[in-house]
Amino acid sequence: MADIEISTSKVTSEYVELVFSGEAVQSGTIDARVLGTALTAFTDAFIRADTIVNGKKSEASIRVDAKFERGSFDVLLQLAQGLLGQAQGIISNLKTAFELAVLLGIIHKSGSLIDLLKFLRGKKPDKVVKGDETVDIELNGVKKTVNHITFNMYGDETIRKALRNGTAALEYPGIESITFKHKDAEPETIKKDEVPYFQTDDLELTEDEAHSGERDAVLTISKLSFKEGTKWSFIEGGSWLNAKIKDEQFFRDIHDRKVKFADGDRLRVHLKWELLTKGTRLVPENVITKVHGILPKKRQMRLDGEKDDLV
Repeated sequence: MADIEISTSKVTSEYVELVFSGEAVQSGTIDARVLGTALTAFTDAFIRADTIVNGKKSEASIRVDAKFERGSFDVLLQLAQGLLGQAQGIISNLKTAFELAVLLGIIHKSGSLIDLLKFLRGKKPDKVVKGDETVDIELNGVKKTVNHITFNMYGDETIRKALRNGTAALEYPGIESITFKHKDAEPETIKKDEVPYFQTDDLELTEDEAHSGERDAVLTISKLSFKEGTKWSFIEGGSWLNAKIKDEQFFRDIHDRKVKFADGDRLRVHLKWELLTKGTRLVPENVITKVHGILPKKRQMRLDGEKDDLV
């Protein structure tokens, strides 16, 4: 992984080869419409993954450097992700371009979004059990375990449509497979007969299917609101979580100025969650019923006698 500087933002970048194979590219050429649609779609998927995982403090892009080899058509993709120059917050929680590509499946790894879609083969799960750290997804008696970020991507309509559009190139006569190659991973190949796995209309999840639970959690504050009933934004384990706080004593303490906190501080809370499936979307509803305490962000001691700086 390399670090490059673009404007005022420090960007992490990763290179992945996108290879089209089949009779249609034997001469080393490809229909411009097929290539353009695929590149746009996979770029949209990567940018959406960055938004889901890193939020608005980050920006992502894909650049293209075409390679030509007989019998295939290769495109060298530079996946880039970086913190916006003026952004503030918990930088260490941001996922790099490499990590985003792994979560998406552009860099092969078990438990990625592409791996999950292949596992489900275009079908709806028989059972979904969401735990504190992972989500178990069962189909025909076989279980696949993924992390919460992958599961959130699976339920995101935008990213699913982008992958659908990206694999549409395989419907073009003479293109048999699309392969993502990375120097440190096995190739990830999507074949022509796997196109239905990426259809977004085949899930047909029932409206009344729901999963719920409750747990204690430590959440990093990203966006707060002093108005009761509005949602706060948090970071937990590298993923974003929105939740309403329904703790009257907590808000009384705020209004009485008994507690003070800022962006980057953490809350120890009791969280109730309910996952509703609506059409092809999985919609989480989170409610914090009790705020147990506030964990201030670490501060760096100053030598000039003034107030400590935030780290």
